[in-house]
Amino acid sequence: MDARAKFALKTTGFMAGLFLTGMLLINALGSFYRIGVDLQQRQCLPWKWYFITAGRPAEFHRGDILVAIMKYGRMGHGFDGQKITKMVFALPGDAFEVKNDLAYINGQQVGRKMDLIEKLGKKPGGFDRKAIVPAGHLLLLGTEPHSFDGRYWGFVPESEIVAKATPLW
Repeated sequence: MDARAKFALKTTGFMAGLFLTGMLLINALGSFYRIGVDLQQRQCLPWKWYFITAGRPAEFHRGDILVAIMKYGRMGHGFDGQKITKMVFALPGDAFEVKNDLAYINGQQVGRKMDLIEKLGKKPGGFDRKAIVPAGHLLLLGTEPHSFDGRYWGFVPESEIVAKATPLW
């Protein structure tokens, strides 16, 4: 075998090894990281593209954007098993109140007047209530006024959180 053939064989082996290593790395990272796209016409958050980190975060903070898998008919049975992306607005121990169709956390108004009340078959004030966010739960809301979120359906158990999202654009 001449020198060119040996070099070609070594180069091919090196390239194949590099390709295989790259594929293994992409496969390993792909199980932890993804790009998410919100394709809804009426979004609940102002961003369309997200970098998704799989797994439940060790800690939760106000402002975190989380992905949850909805269960138990909380949002209506059409949403069971669906992934939603919302922002953490209240943590365990926080006071949550809906009064005259406005939401308050620890006495501070959050968001605008709820505009899905009639569409959901309720009269004004139909979602009014007071509660303390229980241990092991979070209040997840959208930032857009038409967001179908925890103001309507309540708290999400931390056990239903499956990922953290970081807005890209």
